[in-house]
Amino acid sequence: MSTRYAIFCIAALSALSVCACAQAPDKALSRKQSSAASAAQDSITLENLLLWPLDEPQGTKRVTASLQRIFTMEPLQGPQLYGKGPAHLSDGHILSFAWIRQRSNSIDIGVADKPCLPVERAISITGATIEPTVIDQHGADRGAKYQAERNGFSVRFETTSNDRRCVTDIHISPSPR
Repeated sequence: MSTRYAIFCIAALSALSVCACAQAPDKALSRKQSSAASAAQDSITLENLLLWPLDEPQGTKRVTASLQRIFTMEPLQGPQLYGKGPAHLSDGHILSFAWIRQRSNSIDIGVADKPCLPVERAISITGATIEPTVIDQHGADRGAKYQAERNGFSVRFETTSNDRRCVTDIHISPSPR
């Protein structure tokens, strides 16, 4: 009886150690996937710059801090900062400028048209809707404007004027009260 019990215990321990070893790579893989997802969420991408103000309580502060990391910011009159590009983002997009108006908590960002962030993609991630199109005083089409509001902030983006395919500017400001 005691020999059988000892054999049973050894077999059970062996089975448990095999199971534990088999599960260890899954946990490591899960940690790697979680880490990669977190890194993507923290990286400075055009999509994140559009989403952070809409989805996070401190989203505009996060955008401001990110822009200050990638631009050499020059102080302007009043509490304003301006950075001239090009500034390369981790997703391959390029910013041409950033203007941070600290008093009004507003941010303007210029986006290079190559590589293009398709308007359809920006709409799908922000839920933005098109604003009425206005032709300027010279009869020129200046592109379309789209806007999304959430979390007390408005994110508006504009498109290329000739074909309206690519996002060219992003404007972030508090929602009107």
